Amino acid sequence: MFSRLILTPFVAGTLYYMYQIYQTGEFHMGFLPFFFIGVILYLFAPQIEWWWVNRNPPELHDKLRALLQQHNVFYQNLTVAEKKRFRNRMALYMEAMDYKQMGGGPEVVPEDIRGFIAAGAIQIGFGQKDYLMDTFEHLIIYPGAFPSPQFPKQLHNCEHFEEDGVIMFAAKSVIDSTRLSPRAYNTILHTYAQVFDHHFSDTDFPALTENIWQPLETMSGMNKTFIQESVGLMDIDPRPVSVHHFFVFSKKFKELLPEVFDQYVQIFNINPLEAYEPVVDRSQIDVK
Repeated sequence: MFSRLILTPFVAGTLYYMYQIYQTGEFHMGFLPFFFIGVILYLFAPQIEWWWVNRNPPELHDKLRALLQQHNVFYQNLTVAEKKRFRNRMALYMEAMDYKQMGGGPEVVPEDIRGFIAAGAIQIGFGQKDYLMDTFEHLIIYPGAFPSPQFPKQLHNCEHFEEDGVIMFAAKSVIDSTRLSPRAYNTILHTYAQVFDHHFSDTDFPALTENIWQPLETMSGMNKTFIQESVGLMDIDPRPVSVHHFFVFSKKFKELLPEVFDQYVQIFNINPLEAYEPVVDRSQIDVK
């Protein structure tokens, strides 16, 4: 770890002067800078680590890169430079999040599950500087559909809980969302559309009425019942569904809902029809 590397000489210097003080019985002024700088470095170790990893992001394993190239259409179409930025952000997101496996299964959340989720998060936030959306820092993964305190009587596949900064997914739904897209409804994009809405709470989203369901079904072939069953909840807000379709069925979305499409281009700073370089205003992102 980088913070431990730079902390080591200050720990060594502190121990050296403590030994000299013990041997001579006299205080050495050299003790103070080593001690206080060491304390500061220790206290700010997480921030130092994050600063370092941001400037030296880890590369994704070959397996995850292959899965991205095989299953993520958004990533497939990017330029070489934009693919690298996507992978860097994805690796950093995976470093930043706290993962927890629930309900049996492996103790550690498998890398492909973590990667699929991170890819959805990065796609939604690709046009943002604050792509981590770190008001949500905890990911809980269940093997299959799960109940929760918010929905104790409904087994569902995804959920977010703003008060605790928690996002929850069923692993099976994560895999199906990625491997079967666009035939399956992507619960990852659905959930991160909700996370985006809560994190950027001052965003002026367009008002959507129940009438929106007909064009959403026409462009996707997915009716409201299908989406309810995919999510596992009966009460479905059309907003995250419309965001999902904006990214997945972009061309038909533009044809059927041109005004909403243009508003989403501004909100997400992404034009998915410009597949190679979809970011609209590059001054809004960190360009490395």
